Amino acid sequence: MAWAGYQLNWIRQRHEFLARHAALSEEYDVRPPVPKVPSSHPFHSVFGTYNRKAKKSRSNFLWLFGEPRQDSMTLVVEVDQEPPGFLSNETLQRMLPEEEFELAERLFPEADLRFQIVWPAPPIAG
Repeated sequence: MAWAGYQLNWIRQRHEFLARHAALSEEYDVRPPVPKVPSSHPFHSVFGTYNRKAKKSRSNFLWLFGEPRQDSMTLVVEVDQEPPGFLSNETLQRMLPEEEFELAERLFPEADLRFQIVWPAPPIAG
């Protein structure tokens, strides 16, 4: 009985995590490589791949409870200004909120994790 309760709690946490990130993902339409730029909210962005600290694992029993596997997911991170310097994947990853990505790793051990860092576009001179 405790095992089933653990699995259901894990599913609840996954759904809460996805709901928290759904609004930002929708706002910036996280489909690489060309994000949709709403005219009311122009932005620039860069995509990267999160290098997991834990090995990816596809073995869990959430499917027994109807929980679909997440093969990949992209988390949006907002920053106030364009990241300076050369934007290597390692440089970008250091800008990410570590706790949120560690949580994503724990909740979605089966997923490839990607990120999109977004910042406001500069005003158009005119």
